[in-house]
Amino acid sequence: MPDSTNNSNNTPQSPAPGKLSSSTDGGAAGEHLPIPAREILVGPTTKSEFNTIKARLIPFACWGVNDLRFQFGSSFVTPDIEEELQALHELIQKHTSDGLKPPLSVFGHADPVGYDDFNKVLSGRRAQAIYGLLTRKSDLWEELFTKPKGGDKWGDPAIDIMLGRIAPSTDSQPTDRNERIRKFQAGQGLVVDGIVGPNTRKEIYLNYMDALCGDLLSDPSEFLGKGQDAKGKADFQGCSEFNPLLIFSKKEHEKFQQSKHVDERNLANAPNRRVMVFLFQPGSEVAVARWPCPRVSEGTGDCKKRFWSNGEDRRNRREPDSKREFSVTEGTFACRFYDRLSNKSPCEMILPLFQIRLFDDAAKPLPFAPCVVTQPGRDPRPLRASGAVSDATSTTASDTPQDALITLRDLRTPGTVNVKWSRPKPGEGPGSPLPKLTDEFEFELDVTIDIPEDVSENASLLRLTNMGYVRGPERVNDIREFQRDYKSRFPDIEIDGTLNAATKNAIQEVHDACDMLEKGQQ
Repeated sequence: MPDSTNNSNNTPQSPAPGKLSSSTDGGAAGEHLPIPAREILVGPTTKSEFNTIKARLIPFACWGVNDLRFQFGSSFVTPDIEEELQALHELIQKHTSDGLKPPLSVFGHADPVGYDDFNKVLSGRRAQAIYGLLTRKSDLWEELFTKPKGGDKWGDPAIDIMLGRIAPSTDSQPTDRNERIRKFQAGQGLVVDGIVGPNTRKEIYLNYMDALCGDLLSDPSEFLGKGQDAKGKADFQGCSEFNPLLIFSKKEHEKFQQSKHVDERNLANAPNRRVMVFLFQPGSEVAVARWPCPRVSEGTGDCKKRFWSNGEDRRNRREPDSKREFSVTEGTFACRFYDRLSNKSPCEMILPLFQIRLFDDAAKPLPFAPCVVTQPGRDPRPLRASGAVSDATSTTASDTPQDALITLRDLRTPGTVNVKWSRPKPGEGPGSPLPKLTDEFEFELDVTIDIPEDVSENASLLRLTNMGYVRGPERVNDIREFQRDYKSRFPDIEIDGTLNAATKNAIQEVHDACDMLEKGQQ
C-alpha cells in the first residue's frame, strides 16, 4: 500500500540549471551551469602598483544523498548508499586532471521541525558521518557512536547492520550474534571475547566503510579545508534547517500539527533532510580561519550572520494554499553564503517521492521483506523493505511507521508499479542480501502511484486496490469489507457498500498514512 504523497507541487517548473548525471532513489549527482566570466576593466598606470583580482569560489558539480540513506532520525549511514557513492566516485574521476582531484565540502541539512540549535547538531552529525566515510576517519564515527544526541543513537542496531553487510549470515556464517562477533574478531586479529569494545568497533567501521565505498577514498587534503582544522572547518558543516527545499503551505502546516498526521509530515519533509557535497575546481583554496560556516560542534550564531536581510521570511513564510519549493521560487534559502554557493544546483531539486508499505494478507507490516519492483521503462529491481532492529539480540523488528517501507524516487512518474514480495525469513535484516529476480514471492500487486489528491470515486477505488481490497470483480464487496474493518476507527461509516463521503475520507486517511488495522482470521 503506497503513501501517495508527492513532494512536488503542480506549479510548472522552469528548467533546472545544470544537468543531473545520476538520479537514484537515494540521491543525485550532476554538474552546474558555468558562471559567465567576470568582466574586468583595466587601465594604464604610471606607478609600480597593482590590484589583486580574487575569483569567486563556485562549485562546478554536486552530489547529494537524501534522508533515505540514513537510519530514520539518525546519522548512521545505511548499506544502500553504495549506488550513490559509485556516482560520486565517477564524478570525481571525470574531473581529476593530472592527478589533481576537485576539492570537496560537505553540507548537512535538517527539516524545519524542532529548534535551530538542535537541528544544527543533527545536520552536522550527518555531514560528519559522510565525511568520515569518505576519508575512513573511524574516530569521527566513534564520536557519533559514543556521544548520542537526542534520538541519534547508533547503539547495537548499527553494529548489527554493519556486521550484516561485512559478514552476512550464511550457511557457513554463525547466526548467533556473539559467535559472529567472535568470528569477526578472530579474522581481524583482535582479542576474541565477543565484546564490541572500541578496538572491535574501529575495525567494524573500517570494514563497513570499505565495503560501501569500494575504490572511493578521499584524503582529508582533498577537501576544501584540506583537513587543517581538527574539527573539520570548511570540510564539513551542518546548516540546521536554514536552507529548506520545501516549505509547507499554511493549510498543510495546520494539518501536520495534528498528532495523527506526524508520520505523513515526516515523509513530506524528507526532501529537507539531506547531505550535499559540492565539488570545486582543482586547485581551489580557502583561508580556513575566514570560512564563514561554524564547525559542527558550534552554535548557530555565525550561520545567522550570513543570512539574507529577509532570511527569516525566506525560510519561514507560508503561502495560504500552496507549498513553496526552492526549484520553483529559488527563494527559500535563508543563508546567502550557501544560496550563492549552491548556484541553483541541479542536485537541489525535489524529485517525486513515493513510499509503499508492505503487509501480509492479514495487514501485518513486514519489516525487511524481500521484494522486486518493476516500473514502466525500467528493469526490475530487487529491494528490501526498511525495518528497525528492536534490540541487540533479537531478530525481530519493532513495529513503527518507518518499518516495512520501500521508497521510490525518480524523475519519471509512472502510473503503476508491479510489486512482488514475501515475508522475511528468520534472521533477515537490513544487511541481508537482496532477493534474486528469479525468486518465488508470496504476494504480487500492481500499485497505482500517482493517485489524484482528492476523494473522488476513482481515486477511492484505486486506494482500495492498493490496500489489497481486491477480492472480486464487484467493488461493492470491497467497499463493504473496508467499512466492516474500519467501522471501529471511523464510527460515522455505514456498512452499506457505497462510497459515501465518510467512507471516502476514511479510505484516504488510512491509505495515505500507510496505517492499516491488522485483521483477524475472519
